[in-house]
Amino acid sequence: MGRARILSMVEFKMSPSQSPAKTSTTQHSKGIQELGHEKDRLKLLLDMTNNLVSNLEPRDLLRAISASIRQDMHCDVVGVWLPDAEGLQLRQLAQDFPESNGFSKEDVLQPVEDTELGDVFKTGKPFVLRTQADVTSEFGISAIRAESLLSGFALPLISRNRTLGVLTLGSRIENSFSPEDVDFLMRAAGQVAIAIENALAYREIAELKDKLAHEKLYLEEEIRTAADFEGIVGQSSALRQVLQLVETVATSDSTVLLLGETGTGKELIAQAIHDRSRRKERTLIKRLNWPIKAPCFWTKSVISHWNSNPNFCAFCRMENSSAWEARGPRKSIFD
Repeated sequence: MGRARILSMVEFKMSPSQSPAKTSTTQHSKGIQELGHEKDRLKLLLDMTNNLVSNLEPRDLLRAISASIRQDMHCDVVGVWLPDAEGLQLRQLAQDFPESNGFSKEDVLQPVEDTELGDVFKTGKPFVLRTQADVTSEFGISAIRAESLLSGFALPLISRNRTLGVLTLGSRIENSFSPEDVDFLMRAAGQVAIAIENALAYREIAELKDKLAHEKLYLEEEIRTAADFEGIVGQSSALRQVLQLVETVATSDSTVLLLGETGTGKELIAQAIHDRSRRKERTLIKRLNWPIKAPCFWTKSVISHWNSNPNFCAFCRMENSSAWEARGPRKSIFD
């Protein structure tokens, strides 16, 4: 009797459900699973760090980060939402959703007021979607139904005590995210927020740089127009318009006719055109004694013909005048 009881106790202790071998195998499998999760998380942090140093454009950076999170967290969709200038709406600046049904996409807007993501943005507290009943806003209900999402969560992206946006994850599998996943991504979201802050600062600096470049060109043009004409002094709108025309016509081979009474500065304008032309290294013929140089053309009949044929000077040929040959290809007697 005593022996049977002892055997019974031994059999009970060594029953299959309580065997040391099976317990060891279960613990080993659990350990391997935990190591796999830890490896995925470390890989995610490494991928995010690499994206931080290799991308500065906000949308490209957030697309890369979203793709890394989706792959390493084994979910269906990851999106990053940023507020508009007025802070009244959230825009999905980046999304990674390879199997989207078309409802959720980049640049979609949703209001901050009376939405789950808006509450996350305003309060700085995460929202966890355990069942579809957890979503009550019209936009949220439409989104999860259209994309067949069964679980997910939204995290605030906070940097320096300021909420910059919202990170969202979604899955078509129920209870896809554990509390440990949410806790880990809450800490990782801080790194995403820093990335957003740096990217936005880079974009702002780039925009300011472009603006300064345009202003510099404008100011240089103003200075050149106002002060780079030797012997021409004035700030009137009419004179500035004339000087702008000088800048425009000087680079072309167009015929230029200067009209004005004696002493109005025709010779200065002609000099300014010549100095800015491709022929500035050649001789500028400022004055010609036409009664001597071309008596055959300088007649009253030709002068009266000026209005009907302003290019009549192009017909003038002075083969024996070295001064005329030195003027270059411009079709004007003034240059």
